Amino acid sequence: MRLLDVEMLEAGISAISIRLKAVEAKLAKDGTFRDSFENGQLASVLATRLNPICDKIARIEAQMGLKGRFAVTEPLAPTIEVPRDLRLLPGKRGRRSNRTAEVVQRRWDIWRMQFESGIPIAAIARAWGCDHGSLCHAKRMNWKVGAYTRRQKK
Repeated sequence: MRLLDVEMLEAGISAISIRLKAVEAKLAKDGTFRDSFENGQLASVLATRLNPICDKIARIEAQMGLKGRFAVTEPLAPTIEVPRDLRLLPGKRGRRSNRTAEVVQRRWDIWRMQFESGIPIAAIARAWGCDHGSLCHAKRMNWKVGAYTRRQKK
């Protein structure tokens, strides 16, 4: 089997699992499955389409030894500590007390350490309560604040 086929399988399996989770969530919310057709025809239509697909996937997984590979495990997300004096505060009436170059440089230093330790940018941004574009900008600027570095050179 070619590598492309494995990638297609992974994409198909993830799409199927997302759809199944959505159906399970809807079932958990409603408590019952409302069949839009009469006499349970929708369930039989779904079964006739899904059973062969599931059988093929099981056979391919058994042939390739992929049973353990597709086991879904929750990644352990590290807890991200946000220092109180460096956290982002909303600006009110033009006041931005914690957005000076020195504070931003300290914040970017912490972001750099968190990023280099392997934490994804999205997780860092979520913990700090900012947009991931802020972290992308800091990374693009090589973790150096422009005004701060100009002042240090003098």
